[in-house]
Amino acid sequence: MLDMRGFDISLRCETTWTDMGDDSQIHEISGNPHSKSLDDMEEPFIYIEDDKGGHCPYGYSFSDYSGGGCNEFFRDYGRKCNKVLRRKYRESVQQSIRNFQGRIDQLKDRGLLDSTLVIFTSDHGELLGEYGGLVSHGRPPCPELVYVPTVFIHPSIKPKMEKSIIRHVDIYPTICGMMKGSRSPRNTDGMNIFEKQPKVGMSFREGGYFKSRGFLNHFNYIGHSIWDERGGYVFHKHGKYRMMAFLLYKIIKKHPEFIYMINNNKRDPIGKRLVKYKLALHHMTNPEIKYGNPVITKEQAKKIISLYLETKDKKDERLRISVRDTKRKL
Repeated sequence: MLDMRGFDISLRCETTWTDMGDDSQIHEISGNPHSKSLDDMEEPFIYIEDDKGGHCPYGYSFSDYSGGGCNEFFRDYGRKCNKVLRRKYRESVQQSIRNFQGRIDQLKDRGLLDSTLVIFTSDHGELLGEYGGLVSHGRPPCPELVYVPTVFIHPSIKPKMEKSIIRHVDIYPTICGMMKGSRSPRNTDGMNIFEKQPKVGMSFREGGYFKSRGFLNHFNYIGHSIWDERGGYVFHKHGKYRMMAFLLYKIIKKHPEFIYMINNNKRDPIGKRLVKYKLALHHMTNPEIKYGNPVITKEQAKKIISLYLETKDKKDERLRISVRDTKRKL
């Protein structure tokens, strides 16, 4: 989308990559687009803003805590009541909503709101002490992380609230489908949700503890999941007891991912603390976990994931061969 010709394009990261500006990783991944304010955009334009939103440290800018802030933040707030953590999270989300409303006001002031498609969404949710005290937005896949609100604003869209599946890969073809003289692209995994809605969405989480591809990679987290509007299934690899032993080791060593759980659970008697640790380990290691009451069966879920991974592996292999052949010709 950021390669579309004839558009003024901007990727704005005022509240996220605050110390890097246009040299951030997200700019590099996106092809290094400029970072212009919405008021400076010339029509027609594509304006994307990466807002801090509900990212830790909640209620603060990244500069308020050293080193990105999350480890120190969770260490500090692990010593407080969980209600305090949730209150700080709401403060972050409310600030993001105020920022978004400010962009709507800018479009109104320029007389562009009725001719602009506006989308407000998130890449993930956040765990705030659920499942025994977990705080994270990476793992394990669970309803709190995979279900996020998405808002489309345009005069041609009838205002309504709907509970259905929208995947991130559907956003681009949906935008293309709504543009005059444009059709939904065929070479994407997504679809125009105003023409057809997907029945399921998938979320895969792999790695996170070691960058090694050798022996240590056998202890990295791998969780494949599939979801519909009523729930989903998570399938963990590497074996329950191997991962449980490893995660217990990480808890004992006070790994940053578990620092909130360690500090917050100190407030409880030993019996309740052990129950919480058991619950956390269950959601991080159990081979198969069902959330809610999904429409699809477990067997259907396994089949869909297996087919997707098989197709992905074939595409990746074709890409590797293409890259290799291109290098030889050069």
